[in-house]
Amino acid sequence: MITVTLLHPTMEDRKLTLELPRETKFSQLTDLLYEGDFVQPQKPGYRYLYQDHLCGMAHELGDYIPETASKIELKVFDIPVIMV
Repeated sequence: MITVTLLHPTMEDRKLTLELPRETKFSQLTDLLYEGDFVQPQKPGYRYLYQDHLCGMAHELGDYIPETASKIELKVFDIPVIMV
């Protein structure tokens, strides 16, 4: 289990902290945000930034931190589509 701190996309002082398995996929986080009424539902959901890196939705939380780490802090990114 790791402690996941999610930073709200628009309110800097709002955070949500969850204890989740390392195997949790980023694609599963959005439903948890909705259940906790942390963000308003939007299609196609939200993305996540870790150290200014856009996380892959098919990746697991544990893919981004060392095996010995027990915490991760993620910024909830509210722009669903990035155009380059």
